[in-house]
Amino acid sequence: HGNQPRPDCTVGLDPVKLMDDDMIINFGVRVRLFRQLGTMTQTELAYKSGVTKQTISYWEKGDTTDCSAKSLNRCAKVLGTTIDYLLNGSI
Repeated sequence: HGNQPRPDCTVGLDPVKLMDDDMIINFGVRVRLFRQLGTMTQTELAYKSGVTKQTISYWEKGDTTDCSAKSLNRCAKVLGTTIDYLLNGSI
């Protein structure tokens, strides 16, 4: 990570800070957990979610660079969960 700033997540076209640092890390842990439970590779999840493998890798490491509502929703559906659970751990 170093001292590089993390870009804010965006919803639609309006930049909105969706997650603080702890949420970003927990979000990544939950994405990785659900992906592994579904026995998917990062490449498979990326393809099914309509994002790049690099995006999935960034998410899982806590270096969020692409988290539009649309891509989060697709990812959550593929993983069989909700955006709320991925972001907040709430059902």
